Amino acid sequence: MLSHCVVRCPAPNLLSGSIFWLLTLHTDQRLRLWNTNDGRCVSISSESAFDRFIVPPTSDEEDPTKLVALCSASGFPGQVFVFSDIGDVFIFNVYKMQVQQHIKVEGKGFAGCEYIKAANILVFCDAIGAVFVLHDLNHAANNRIQIDEHSTEAEQGGTKRSSM
Repeated sequence: MLSHCVVRCPAPNLLSGSIFWLLTLHTDQRLRLWNTNDGRCVSISSESAFDRFIVPPTSDEEDPTKLVALCSASGFPGQVFVFSDIGDVFIFNVYKMQVQQHIKVEGKGFAGCEYIKAANILVFCDAIGAVFVLHDLNHAANNRIQIDEHSTEAEQGGTKRSSM
């Protein structure tokens, strides 16, 4: 297992499940959803869930893109953020087990993230210290997310703003 987070069950009374489920990311690049009452695996993402967004390596020397971390967002039931090792951020619907949106940033690896519900932003840091702030997450389905990048002090430029 590479990463995990907790998500709300869509209908615990109807599904005879717990209020919260555990979502896990595994080395086979699949997500698994677990009922925390009895330990049953409720759902598994398909092997190809991320394929149309991730370009395969062009040579044997290149490593394939790897999914490395999960972050749940309390303001978005059933949706989690999935991070790759090369700057891909996926908004993933765990109830449907499919990618809702793919966001590409110029990140290098992944170090950590936090969803700030009061401000409706996602802040995450890559492995070399750049900090990314995704604004306006309510508009994610409309591709209107604003992204701020704050580089390390050693780099020139400091802050870069972009919109999707």
